[in-house]
Amino acid sequence: MVGTLVIVAVGYFAGKLDYLDDHTIEHISNLVIDIAMPCLVVSSATELDPSAASTEVPWSFALATVLWFALLGTCWLCNHLLRTPREQHGLYLFAGTCTNTSFLGIPIALAILGQRSAVGAGIFDMVTTVFNFTIGFAILSASGKDDQKKSPLDILKAPVVYACFIAVVCTL
Repeated sequence: MVGTLVIVAVGYFAGKLDYLDDHTIEHISNLVIDIAMPCLVVSSATELDPSAASTEVPWSFALATVLWFALLGTCWLCNHLLRTPREQHGLYLFAGTCTNTSFLGIPIALAILGQRSAVGAGIFDMVTTVFNFTIGFAILSASGKDDQKKSPLDILKAPVVYACFIAVVCTL
């Protein structure tokens, strides 16, 4: 965790000292999300023990699905308990459920659990990303807060989704 915090701090100060402009930051983020993360997920799949993978992959899919819907239910309950304005329910449901598991989630899992956790973290990321861009956007659309109309199938174009499929095939 300290390593991740140091990297974030160095990036912050590099931006403040004008070493990084908005254009560079966007491209570095794209490099990490679209190239480095998918490569990491696929490479970790080759290190899994095939006997362990047969149980880890289905469990990862199941746990990610249960977790996402548990978050959705918890956020729905909090909306009612905290009496948020009706017109903001969808926004709070989206904000509480649709988390950014890609950018920090996978590196934190690797830092805490080691390289072996990359496939499970990648599967969690894939499942939550699919739900975020389908059900999450539907929640925003229903509340009238969605400015960017995206097709639910657009998520299938994300490189990390391809990497997860390749990793699953590698573990079979």
